[in-house]
Amino acid sequence: MKKALISLSLLAVSFAQAQTGVWYNYGEVLKYDIGFNTGYYRSHIFPDSTVIVDYSSGLGSVWMHSLGQVMDPYSDIFDNSMAGAVDPSIGYTVDSINFPYRYFRHQTGAPDTLIIQFFKQANFVNLYEDPWAGDPTYGGRSYARVSYDSTLRRGDNPLLEIVEILDFNDTSSVWQTKKYAFGETIGVGEVIGASVTYIPGNPYNTGDTLDTYFNNPTPTNQINDFIIYYFFDDLFVHTTGSYNHGIIASHAARYEDNSNFWDKQYWPGIASSNGIYHADIGFKISSATAIEESSNIHSLAIIPNPASSNTLLSFNLTNPTNNGELTIYDISGKKINELKLQNLVYGKNNIQLPVKELKNGLYFITLNLGSEFYTKQLVISQ
Repeated sequence: MKKALISLSLLAVSFAQAQTGVWYNYGEVLKYDIGFNTGYYRSHIFPDSTVIVDYSSGLGSVWMHSLGQVMDPYSDIFDNSMAGAVDPSIGYTVDSINFPYRYFRHQTGAPDTLIIQFFKQANFVNLYEDPWAGDPTYGGRSYARVSYDSTLRRGDNPLLEIVEILDFNDTSSVWQTKKYAFGETIGVGEVIGASVTYIPGNPYNTGDTLDTYFNNPTPTNQINDFIIYYFFDDLFVHTTGSYNHGIIASHAARYEDNSNFWDKQYWPGIASSNGIYHADIGFKISSATAIEESSNIHSLAIIPNPASSNTLLSFNLTNPTNNGELTIYDISGKKINELKLQNLVYGKNNIQLPVKELKNGLYFITLNLGSEFYTKQLVISQ
């Protein structure tokens, strides 16, 4: 498993966060906390609808290129069912996301590619939070729409993009979870979205099947299969502001082709005419502003950032301390380096970061002062 970072508009922002955040997931709240009649299904994602999968009604064309979800922690649905809802008067920080998956490799050739994109509200072309009140072109559904680059085969203008290369080390026939660090402060009233896109690295033909579970008869040509999951509310139980669903990307997705009813659209996950879908994507959210006001640390910054060498973590302390720890993590959450910090003084502190051996990409610098825990994004560009 290898990961790379492509940041088209990465914001290097400072934020403070609590050591524990709150995980928000629309589908889990609906199904488990509130008890809506909500089903849970696997979704085989693929960029070409000439490939087939086995639905409950029989074999049919794959219809999800990706799966995406918008998250609004201000929604009343979380106030009613979960403790720790975000205060709407302040901003919040998205620390990370996760989602369950399965991945099967039937082809032994090239690796496949997984693309995880993050979008802030400013990156959406349209956001319709009220179910069935959206653009009639899309059936009046609740959705967030982003532009699509059909040449690059992904949503256009993301806040952050993570590209992961999938090989045999990633295969799993049982339910597993992928988690990606994000660390972005979202402004008051804004929402965040994430999408997961799969691009095959091996050849395929019309009629090939993704479905690992389809075995009657056994497919003659089974191709690599990446599965993620979604919740489906088939009772249309919704209220204004409670539903923020799939991300639709406008313009051509399937190689400028509109056969098999794709109609030059990218449909990562969307409310349908028969119900409402929620991608099983969890967002770990903490409130940043309120913690900053009462914290011991102020003016946290990495200078310079992006960096190549001789980079400082700079901050001011209200109270001196001898109990500190600095840790560097890569985008996958793997610990790269750790420093014990002593004799941190009142006022200005400058810590030299050991970055000379780091490869290009995104890293997370955490500063642990015992009762307080702070994170900062660092971009290395040699």
